[in-house]
Amino acid sequence: MFKRKRLVILFGILLLAVLFLIGFFKQNYVAPIIMYHSINPLARQENRLAVTVKTFERQMRFLKTNHYNVVSLEALSRLIKEKKKIPSKTIAITLDDGYKDNYTYAFPVLKKYNLSATLFIIVN
Repeated sequence: MFKRKRLVILFGILLLAVLFLIGFFKQNYVAPIIMYHSINPLARQENRLAVTVKTFERQMRFLKTNHYNVVSLEALSRLIKEKKKIPSKTIAITLDDGYKDNYTYAFPVLKKYNLSATLFIIVN
């Protein structure tokens, strides 16, 4: 009787583990969106919305070296809208507010690593 109870408990634990693993591997990938505001060689730590050019380039090099699938925000939204499976390591980059330094400093780095980004420009 004691052995049978142990087998039932062991079977229950194994079943829960299998169900957990199935759920873990079936989860859909959620693509992160990295948002930048200002890319500036004079960026200071107290301004959390600005990063230095050196930091920005290091982050873009990381994405390229580690084979991230960098797509435009439009392409990512199309995948979501069409309910297509988003490949793992897919990521989108945005530059918000349209500061001149986005073009002056960020664009050459993005071009160097052949990465796309979506730029949002404020008008008026």
